[in-house]
Amino acid sequence: MGYLYIAMHTAREELLRRFQKKKKRVDVYLKIIDSRWDRQLHKNLHAAGYWLNPSNQYNTIEMEKHEQTISGLLDVIESYAYGNPTLRSKLTNEMKLFRNAEGDFGRVTLLVIDIRCFLVLRIF
Repeated sequence: MGYLYIAMHTAREELLRRFQKKKKRVDVYLKIIDSRWDRQLHKNLHAAGYWLNPSNQYNTIEMEKHEQTISGLLDVIESYAYGNPTLRSKLTNEMKLFRNAEGDFGRVTLLVIDIRCFLVLRIF
């Protein structure tokens, strides 16, 4: 889910970058991408998947570009908790542990795997 979120944003940024001088030509395609994204693909679940992906989460540059994904994740947590404040609290606490790489999320083995995944993804 998170990969679709980043793929749509990357495609849009790449079109803008490559066609800087021919903006009118690319506007038609950007409108199609935006329309499709808004009507069919822009869901909180995609934002949550992006936020929960370690290769994005621990890349501060990427996370700063997509700060709004936290709202999507919180919406997913709220709908999953079905109004249960205890469950919602547990989920948000786990979210904080994940974000700060604490507890089991901070184990050296996991951090090394996350760094390798990040490096491999950035090469391709």
